[in-house]
Amino acid sequence: MRSLEGDQRFFLLELDVLFDECIRKAVEGTLAGFGRIDILVNNVGIHNVAPLAVVPMSTVEHVMSTNVYDPLKLIKAVVPHMISKRKRKIENVGSVAAFAPDPWAGAYTTSKDALHALTDTLRLDKPFGIRVITMVPGAIRSNIGNSSLSSYDRMPEWKSTNHL
Repeated sequence: MRSLEGDQRFFLLELDVLFDECIRKAVEGTLAGFGRIDILVNNVGIHNVAPLAVVPMSTVEHVMSTNVYDPLKLIKAVVPHMISKRKRKIENVGSVAAFAPDPWAGAYTTSKDALHALTDTLRLDKPFGIRVITMVPGAIRSNIGNSSLSSYDRMPEWKSTNHL
């Protein structure tokens, strides 16, 4: 996406989806700069590497909130501005983990599976004629992937200290 920076046809924006105020400002800024919102790409995700049975519920709730509820908050924020436009689209970035879970990725896998279901439901609802799709990239280099790999490297150490 960095290759699109400077291209006047695109407005790339990083925002902290955990805060409603950031979402509101992002939508307002986009509308102020372009007058409309044609597409929303929900590329949101965090990962937790540990056996799901021992992950604290607060961590599971944080992963679910970030990976499912925060994309829904973004969708709900942009839909009113897409209603009367043509060729509108919402793309949620899913994960192959929803189809082929990995060990020690239960919170992430569950959240991405929920995001796929959310996307499928919205697609069937056909909100105001807006096209809704799930994009499922394969393994790619990313911050989430890099941090997950380093966590997997610590698995034997974690297992020996937690008596699994």
